[in-house]
Amino acid sequence: MGKKSKRPTKATGVADRQGPGKARREKAAALKDIETRIVGLIEKLESELEGVELYGPLAEREDCPICFVPMPLKESGHIYFPCCGKNICLGCVNASQTMSKKDKNRPDKCAFCRSDASKWSNRSKEKICP
Repeated sequence: MGKKSKRPTKATGVADRQGPGKARREKAAALKDIETRIVGLIEKLESELEGVELYGPLAEREDCPICFVPMPLKESGHIYFPCCGKNICLGCVNASQTMSKKDKNRPDKCAFCRSDASKWSNRSKEKICP
């Protein structure tokens, strides 16, 4: 017996050609349905946001009470001191700490009110920003 030919018959070939076309039409219909739903959602969001100012002015930033430079936007850019209730920028805090390190007899003090920092608990020395 000879080898069977893998060549499709005429009837099978016609069926194969019609199958992918039907699948493409179904896929196109599904994509059209998805597109219609997306357009509907976009219109709904636009109507909800009508009159809302998205790009309004930024809230005013607090100034450092020592150098009067606006505080950094990042919360890690300033430290809250519980002794005087002030937020102080890291530049002024670092300058104060550098001065206290140079003078060995001078204890670590608040950069603003100069109260003794050893009175504070470790938790109050953490970077706490409102």
